[in-house]
Amino acid sequence: QAFEQNCAARKLCNRPLEERDPTLHEVPKHLEGKVPKGHLKPLGHSDFDDSWGGEVDVVEDMDPRTFWTEYLPKRKPFILKGFAKRSPAFTKWRDDAYLEEHFGQFKAKTEPKNEDRLTDYCNQVRFGQRIKCSRDTIPYVESYMRIGKFLQRYRDPSFDKYIVTQMPDAMGEDFIVPNFHSCAQRHAADPGPVGGGRWVTQMYENNFWLSYNGGNNFSSSVIHYDMNQQ
Repeated sequence: QAFEQNCAARKLCNRPLEERDPTLHEVPKHLEGKVPKGHLKPLGHSDFDDSWGGEVDVVEDMDPRTFWTEYLPKRKPFILKGFAKRSPAFTKWRDDAYLEEHFGQFKAKTEPKNEDRLTDYCNQVRFGQRIKCSRDTIPYVESYMRIGKFLQRYRDPSFDKYIVTQMPDAMGEDFIVPNFHSCAQRHAADPGPVGGGRWVTQMYENNFWLSYNGGNNFSSSVIHYDMNQQ
């Protein structure tokens, strides 16, 4: 049996939960008893209650010592509430005209609005099982366009892309980066900058993500890890 892409990628779940066909989240008869509890259910469903690990910490600030000793080693998540409001971008970037005037000339990477990672594993063996992908599997397509051109189209529900790209340096003037991840020890194979110490002195990458949710075309992602603790 071939694996299917998630229902958002197939344009069936890219809308609020209350507007979806409820049968999309029901386990087919032929799979009953063969799939994990919670299969096809949205996050927050009662099927996940027995795996509930407690509420996520909500903090207004975070310092490097606390982050590196209390959170990262324990893989403990937290929400840094309100931090985005410290950046000028919080208000300035709500204005499409401002974005186009100041950053419209930069090229940005775009991806389909509804992420699906099945194509990363087609024909590979995972957990002793070969991942078979059906012929109608939608391929992953990465494209590039100017931010100004993107802004002219992204509020159209029929436009099926969002920006996810390395932030242009010029945008950094509007954006305050939290410093709690400072002081990380460099990998033994990483010499760092000439004259620098054994501690990380800069971020590897800061990404810019821009999308519009409206009508029946909401953006979505899948649960995943990114490389290099991005």
